[in-house]
Amino acid sequence: PIRILVDALRSLGASIDYKKKDGFPPIKIHGKKLAGGKVELPADISSQYISALLLLGPVLEKGVELHLIGKITSIPYINMTLALLNSQGVSTSFKKQVIRVLPLEEPKRVTQIVESDWSSASYFFSIAALSDEAEIHLTSYRQESLQGDSVLRSIYKNLGVSSRFVGTTLILKKEDEPISSCIDLDLSEAPDIAQTIAVSCFGLGIECNLTGLHTLKIKETDRLEALHTELTKLGASIRVTKKSLHLAAGINFKKNCENSKLKLVQLLKENISHGKRIVGYGATSKSTTILNYCDIGPNIIDYICDTTKEKIGKFSPGMHIPIVSVENFRKDDAEIVYLFAWNHKDEILKKESV
Repeated sequence: PIRILVDALRSLGASIDYKKKDGFPPIKIHGKKLAGGKVELPADISSQYISALLLLGPVLEKGVELHLIGKITSIPYINMTLALLNSQGVSTSFKKQVIRVLPLEEPKRVTQIVESDWSSASYFFSIAALSDEAEIHLTSYRQESLQGDSVLRSIYKNLGVSSRFVGTTLILKKEDEPISSCIDLDLSEAPDIAQTIAVSCFGLGIECNLTGLHTLKIKETDRLEALHTELTKLGASIRVTKKSLHLAAGINFKKNCENSKLKLVQLLKENISHGKRIVGYGATSKSTTILNYCDIGPNIIDYICDTTKEKIGKFSPGMHIPIVSVENFRKDDAEIVYLFAWNHKDEILKKESV
């Protein structure tokens, strides 16, 4: 949804038409010179809309005077945008509900070092939290970061992950089991890390209550409903509102995965000990995850067959199991077939039973 941004640009004189549904792309922009000036926006919207208008300010004759109506959220993202403009010689101010960006007559050439994205770092914090042992090095981060998502360091400390800096390298290490049995957070200044935190807590069986998430409903998808849908599939007890997420303590998904791993490996090895050969069907991304997580290699599975020509003659990533054609599989007499493409089970069983 982009109605808020389109309305703001129209108030500055832009000529924009919706090609299909009002409020949504695709749109047609009729090129014209804008003078700039005063524009009003709700203060509780995604900071992406606000940053877009602020970045436009320096090239407008009158700059931009942005009046925010209501309680301002995602302030760190706004400050980060203003700091970037300041580094380019643009004069800005942010007082109470008004942000001003003055026009820049003569842009100056500067070398800008872009810090790595802390939102992306959240996935590595989660990996460490869900691991028994982990040390992960991430480069090009700043200890005194302007990014609101850098609050990850203190949040994941409660989930057993320590973090320290060596120069611009951020080092994560799994230290202990989670300190907290319940995580309560207001993420109004860092809403983009809510998804990772919710999944981490679910994996560890920890309760979490996250508020300040109203902007997540107007991203590329309704992220709150997406979390509800996908975590429910895995057995989570989860409730979402227009601006919050509540996850009940429940199954320890991490321990369940570990137990499933032990059972699977034991089952495969028992069959091998009885003289049976095992092969795989479908060199999928799912198979790569399972094989590497369970440490299943060619000593257990002789080969994996697949219908994709580009994969045949190569090896599975990580575990290096040979990939052969389905024709080779049909000539074989393997006793056990591990179906990795289980989402196509009915289709494959029908095809191979002929």
